[in-house]
Formats: sequence, structure tokens, C-alpha cells
Amino acid sequence: MTAHGFYCRTLVDVDFDESILVRRYLCHGCNRTVSLLPQFALPYLRFGITVIALFLIARLLAGRTLGAAAVAATQRSMPYQRGQFWIRRFQKQAERLCAALAALTAPPPAPDFLRRALRMLQATGWIAAHRFLLADLLVHLLGWPAFLAPEVGDASFSPSYLLPLPGALRPHAEFANSGFLNRRLAPRCSEREWRNRGSNSHSKPGSAISGGVRTCRC
Repeated sequence: MTAHGFYCRTLVDVDFDESILVRRYLCHGCNRTVSLLPQFALPYLRFGITVIALFLIARLLAGRTLGAAAVAATQRSMPYQRGQFWIRRFQKQAERLCAALAALTAPPPAPDFLRRALRMLQATGWIAAHRFLLADLLVHLLGWPAFLAPEVGDASFSPSYLLPLPGALRPHAEFANSGFLNRRLAPRCSEREWRNRGSNSHSKPGSAISGGVRTCRC
């Protein structure tokens, strides 16, 4: 894989609402591009993990209103429809998250999958769980839309969280998925660090900002 320029995308997180540069790579095996997202960003969603986590915890665990949950997520003027959209997607994904996160933490007692998934995410850490789910299992924290769901080899009819992990996808391996999921996570850095340092990473494809060696799964 070789560096293939950048693209800009907006990102909203706690105390941050700006554009960031995202590094793009070209796989010469399949002629597809793979993009390197920071770990605090979700594929195909403008809002960061921290904001979504704060909202879901306030609304679904603490029982606050949609408006109060938006304030807790530092999005005071957020339309209530956005919060409902996050809740619907998380509700559909809760059972799958419980099954997948059982590899990281013991499932706690809970009256339903929704609360159990939230507590497991809190125990694991939302960003750490996101890295594990996406890198190892190709599971999106809020669930893939049907037209973006990645295929997993010949076993694409099986839920991705139940598939055995290939050796290349063990923790700490730097692999990216080809096909529908053209995204990858970066090492820990803040939104502003990512934005400020991104312009320099084109000359250092193996630097900290780009996460070292990457390989397309084609």
C-alpha cells in the first residue's frame, strides 16, 4: 500500500467542531483506497464516539429526557431527531454488542440487552471497545446500514461477531478491510493533534499519526 493523498471530513466531539485531514492509502492488489480514521471517529458518522456515548448513557441509563441527554453530551442545540436516530441504531445493535464484547468483559446482570451493552461498553471503555469491534470483528458500534455492511469472505452470511478471527486480525495487527469498509483506526491522539499533525504525515507513512504498517485484506 502507498500513500494516496488526503481528504477532509468534519468531526464533532466534546469542545471540537471542525474539519480534520484523513490520510488515504492505495492498495495495488485490488486498486481500492483505504482511509485511516482516528480512533475517536466512527465510520460514516459525523459525531465522535464520546458525544454519542455521553448521550446514550444519559438517555438510556440515567433516564434523562432527550434535551437533557443532549446537554450532557455537550450538544445543547442538537435536534432531538439526531438523538432518536442514535438510540434506534443502538437498540438494534445491542444484542450483537453483548455477544461481541463478551470476549473483553463478563456480561453483567441487566434486565435487557440494551442496558447490558451499555454497561459492558462502560466497563471496557467506549473507544477501546470500538477499536476491538471494528478492527477484529468488523462490527460497527451503532450497526452498519445494509448497503454498507462489509462482507467477510465466504462466511458473509454469518454474523461477523461470531466468525473466527484470522491470524492477521489478532489484537495489535494493523490490517484494514477492503470493500465496503474502507476505514482504519489511528493511535491515540486528540482531535486537535490529529488536525494539526495530519498535514505532516504524508512524508512519514510509518509515523505515529498513520499507525505504522498497514495491509489491505484483499
